[in-house]
Amino acid sequence: MLTVAYGEATMDRSNVYGWYKMFSEGRKDVNDEERAGRTSTSTTDEKINEVGKMILANRRITVREVAEDLNITIGSCHSIFINDLGMRRVAANFVPKLLNCDQKQHRMNIANEMLDSVRDDPNLLQRVITDQAPMDDLKLLIINLSAEVNRLGEKMDARLLNIEQKMEVWERRMAGIETSMASCTDALATNTRLISHNTLKIRNLEERAEALERRARENNLIIYGIESAETDSRELLLQKVKKLMAEDMQITDDVVIAECHRLGRGPKAPILIEVPDHESRISLLKNSFKLRMLNTFMSRDYSPQIREQRKILIEKRKELYKKGIGSKLRDNKLLLNGINYMVVEGQVMNAKGELI
Repeated sequence: MLTVAYGEATMDRSNVYGWYKMFSEGRKDVNDEERAGRTSTSTTDEKINEVGKMILANRRITVREVAEDLNITIGSCHSIFINDLGMRRVAANFVPKLLNCDQKQHRMNIANEMLDSVRDDPNLLQRVITDQAPMDDLKLLIINLSAEVNRLGEKMDARLLNIEQKMEVWERRMAGIETSMASCTDALATNTRLISHNTLKIRNLEERAEALERRARENNLIIYGIESAETDSRELLLQKVKKLMAEDMQITDDVVIAECHRLGRGPKAPILIEVPDHESRISLLKNSFKLRMLNTFMSRDYSPQIREQRKILIEKRKELYKKGIGSKLRDNKLLLNGINYMVVEGQVMNAKGELI
């Protein structure tokens, strides 16, 4: 009878006799009795839930990583995956054989919701489509929905056509704008070339003008420190200058002075003199150091640009002097250790671009 009822799951004869004996002796519990030995700590409900959460969080996690994180053996992990969670490894992912625990729980939740709905509304099952009349209503509803969808589709097609037409208009406008931009770019390139050419011409003219100004001032000298008088005329200024040259500068040769006049007004306005040649100018400058005791000095007639450069070089020379470094100022150049330094964009540097 047991074989007919349970088939292959039928308990063997010895176990049947054993259980019969235990029940005959008064046993009433069919569960195994507790026995001595170590209880399993790897396959508890808590461990099974933790393993399930880790698998759902990362399908690519390995058995070894799960075992190390939960501090259980790899064999216990395999047992939990296969026997408790019903999962197996496919293409490096754990997937359920049929339904995993989450899917089973989801189906149970849906079933409970359906049961709750039936309890709340006993007529729910009566509204389920089981005959032809509701099917006709459904077909009519589908036809109406199809007509509405077609109507909406036609409206959308009209809108899309309108949008396409507007896009064509905008594309033509953009093409016109691109053509205009190309023309503007060509014109800008042409103007840039003209500006570069004109800039070069202006620079050449400025250099020529500066060269002409230097040539015009080449034989000019300026004397500072001679007192002014209301009766000063060209002849009186010429007498003062020649007296200064003969007595204070001790120049015996008669220096020809082509021009002599004051620059501006004031008690000691500078006097500009013009000598006829380069040799006369050099001779006067070599003897100009003798005027220092009189608080009078003589210098060349520099252009405004060179005067600004000399101001910067004089300040730099003072800084070097305070550090105990000697230098010489020659026109618009500062000689330091045999190297000439000039002012370029407000900075004092040599020909290699090295600053002092």
